[in-house]
Amino acid sequence: MKALATSFVVIALTACATAPDSLDATKLAKAEQSATLDVSPISLRDGQIALCGGEFKAELEDTSGVFYRGPGNCFRVLNETYPGGIYITKPPAEAKYRLYYYKTSSAPSDAGPAVQVAQTAAPSATPGVAGAGAGIGAGIVAYIQGMNDGKLMLLQPIDGVEYARLVRVRK
Repeated sequence: MKALATSFVVIALTACATAPDSLDATKLAKAEQSATLDVSPISLRDGQIALCGGEFKAELEDTSGVFYRGPGNCFRVLNETYPGGIYITKPPAEAKYRLYYYKTSSAPSDAGPAVQVAQTAAPSATPGVAGAGAGIGAGIVAYIQGMNDGKLMLLQPIDGVEYARLVRVRK
């Protein structure tokens, strides 16, 4: 059981280390500028992450850059779509681009799959131990799924994408 619990902690920490930055959008300032961008479709990680093209309007800002929001649920991660857009740093620094989306819950109402995964991971354990491990696993999965609900998720910078060619300021 100790090994199982350690495994779940390692998985949880790994997920947190590679996750996007989570921001409370209510603590960001409304964008001072009213700039609009024309954005071409952007596909990353062999299509696992995508941002549709279209008109993106300045929505929010922080001290370093501006968040431009696209139309509707323009951001896709695997098969889930979310409202989102693109973040661009402000001058005088060189422009850096990061995609973002608003996390909304799509968690199932029960923890069935999490329990099944936990039980499969420890088939030789006794039923009481497997049940405890499954409960811990289900709890961790539920926490990870819901911990960022309603927050703005800012992806880490992705090298190799020519954002300057895909994003144009509308004149």
